[in-house]
Amino acid sequence: MLSLIENHVAFNECDGAAIARALRENRDLWRGVVMLNEGYEGFSSLICLRDIERDFWNTSSMFILAESGKESELLALAQTFKADEVDFLDRETTSRALGVSSAGYDPKVLRLWWD
Repeated sequence: MLSLIENHVAFNECDGAAIARALRENRDLWRGVVMLNEGYEGFSSLICLRDIERDFWNTSSMFILAESGKESELLALAQTFKADEVDFLDRETTSRALGVSSAGYDPKVLRLWWD
């Protein structure tokens, strides 16, 4: 995913190459990262599929699964990415999105959105 972000994401203030580089340099802060479009009614938009043949990953949202105990450091790093919105998903949304029960497991997913 980082190679995709690095090589195919560049719009508005979103600099995919710089973001991928920063995430690689701070690998201890996160467990996974995806860049998708937030869709309607819980579906991820497939606009990126439409545009990938033109060498463009057309997305607006990044989701980063934080390493436990590193959430504040990840947030500080993400705030340098010039996103219009940076926030953690709430517990219920995170559990539903990851398909896990929140009992005994409390993952934190950071959401970044560029207009």
